[in-house]
Amino acid sequence: RMFINYGSGEIFNPINPFNQPLGLVSALNVAQGNDGLKTAYFLSERSTLSFYALGDKQLYGEQDHITPSIWLHWEYRLTDDWQFDLVGGEDQKRRKAGLQINHTLADAMIFAQALYASEYIDSDPSENTWDFLIGYDNQFGANWHLRVEAGHQESDDELVLANSTAFNGRYLPFEYFVAGATSYDIHPLLELTGTLIHDVKTDFGYGLMRASWSVVKNWEWDLFFFTPVYHSSEATLVQRLITTDVGTAVRYFF
Repeated sequence: RMFINYGSGEIFNPINPFNQPLGLVSALNVAQGNDGLKTAYFLSERSTLSFYALGDKQLYGEQDHITPSIWLHWEYRLTDDWQFDLVGGEDQKRRKAGLQINHTLADAMIFAQALYASEYIDSDPSENTWDFLIGYDNQFGANWHLRVEAGHQESDDELVLANSTAFNGRYLPFEYFVAGATSYDIHPLLELTGTLIHDVKTDFGYGLMRASWSVVKNWEWDLFFFTPVYHSSEATLVQRLITTDVGTAVRYFF
């Protein structure tokens, strides 16, 4: 079991289908596990090629049926300020290819992503999709951090029409969205974060608030609050079913 962490998106990160958006998890330092094999070849000091062979049981919901994923990720740092990522392969019965461009400034970062996914490679009804993302990240001094992301997450309408319970492989219940996230260290031991995601098409808003407190050495305590903030009559059925979640998590580092 391994963690696959790449891509600059925190609210939406389409070029990495093997990890949930890390900005939306209820506890910090938590990533999605993947079962399989990884090998990496360092082409140069600025270039790395990674190969993944993974297995997934979620697509069909059957414990004895494994859907394979074969994936390549090429990371190339052109200069200290510019980085390019190319991805491609077969995942969730679709052939996919994607790109990320990342430019770093003195205290900021600008990035963009695009991912194409083909129809299902078998006879199941589906259609190809495109996902796009642009983002901006800035660190204002030592205490305040700001991030803005906007993107388009295309829905596979053919798949939904054929089987409303089928796994659609979508990350968020939004199609066109703009999101802002900020964190502030009000004390060296206490960090507060807040995120608002707005669906441009349906006028639906979803908010996340989290506090992380370093209680004592090696111990951290998180409080989180996720909830719909507003919605209009255009909100989708999935958006109307989203619940309010409140919880806590304790972490020990060793």
